[in-house]
Amino acid sequence: MQFCTDCGKQIEVGSVCECRQSQQMPTQIPQPNQFQQPVQFQQPNQFQQPPPQYPQQPNQFQQPPPQYPQQPGYPYPYGQPKAKLPGQTMIRVSGILLTIFGGIAAPVMVAALDAVDTLGRLVPDSYKTYLGFSALMAIAALVVGIIGIALASKKDKAGLIIGCGVTLIVLRGIDLIWALSAFGNLVEGSTVFFALAGLTLPILYIVGGNKLKSAP
Repeated sequence: MQFCTDCGKQIEVGSVCECRQSQQMPTQIPQPNQFQQPVQFQQPNQFQQPPPQYPQQPNQFQQPPPQYPQQPGYPYPYGQPKAKLPGQTMIRVSGILLTIFGGIAAPVMVAALDAVDTLGRLVPDSYKTYLGFSALMAIAALVVGIIGIALASKKDKAGLIIGCGVTLIVLRGIDLIWALSAFGNLVEGSTVFFALAGLTLPILYIVGGNKLKSAP
């Protein structure tokens, strides 16, 4: 056994005292980590009030969307389409056909009357008068057709339409009776057929006028 010369502690022979071992070992002092953030535990504060809630104020710089006035007749830019009245189509179709046939027959009759006047005494006066009446009837058919086209959608004009149709039927009947009585030996069956067929359009014209008149 021997004693340490530094601290006087009894130690075994050949061993090193503890005081010398502690002097030989470097002292390591922990360095703080500059990147490590301290952990903070937030404790709930029972006395802390929630932040006040303020109502949202309108943005004075925000412009409201433009309000466009509703256009008349919307959604139809050219006005709402009108419903067809009863009899309107019948009047218009028969009026178009009367206008076509009258527009063709009137100049033909006028040309025939002019040719007969050129012949002079070779043609009887009764035939000249008949051609003049036929030309007048063709002009009347042309006028009645135009009236039907123009007034087919006007209920308050139904009486005028019916009157025009009746007048045309009377003229057509006079023309047929005149042709059979004065020129019966010259009138063929096809002529009579076409004369009777000429009554169809005025009859349809009158029927359409009656439907238009009784429309609600």
